[in-house]
Amino acid sequence: MTELLIALVAAACVAAALVWAKRKKSVPEPEQDVDSMIRRNAALAIATVKKELGVDVDFDAKSVTQVEEYLLAHRTGLNPQKRQQMVGMFGAFLGETVIAVCGGAWVKSDKRGWGVRTPGGITAYPFTKVAKLLDNGPFDSIVSFLAGIPTGSKSSQRNER
Repeated sequence: MTELLIALVAAACVAAALVWAKRKKSVPEPEQDVDSMIRRNAALAIATVKKELGVDVDFDAKSVTQVEEYLLAHRTGLNPQKRQQMVGMFGAFLGETVIAVCGGAWVKSDKRGWGVRTPGGITAYPFTKVAKLLDNGPFDSIVSFLAGIPTGSKSSQRNER
C-alpha cells in the first residue's frame, strides 16, 4: 500500500511538472531532474510488479513480457488518475528498457512528448505505447514494440539532447 501511495505521489509530481513546463515554455527543464524522475518511475514500476506478481523484473526483453502480462491484467476499470500513474511508471520502465537493450537517450519532442532516440536515429515513444496498450489491449503490445526497434550501439547517450 505504501508503494502505491508513493507511486501516486510521484505520478502527480510528474504531471504537475509537465503542466508547469508547458505553461513556462521559456524556462528550460533541467535534464538531470527529468532523468531522475524517469528513473524513479521505472523503479516504481519494477517494485509494483515484484509486489503484485512476486516476480523480479529488470530492463530486458523477458521482463517486458512479464510487465505486459501485468498491464493486460490490470488495464480494465482504471480511473483517469490510476491510468495516468500506470502510463508514467510503465512508460518510464519501457523507455529505460529500450535504452538498456537498444542504446539511446531520452529526448523531448514538442509534438509527441518524451521518447527515446536510438543510436540508429529512431525515436520510440514508450509512454504513448503503454497508453495504447492500456486502451487497446494486446493489439498494441509493448513486447512487439521493443522487438521492432533495431538494436545498435548500446553505449548510452544519456544527457545528450
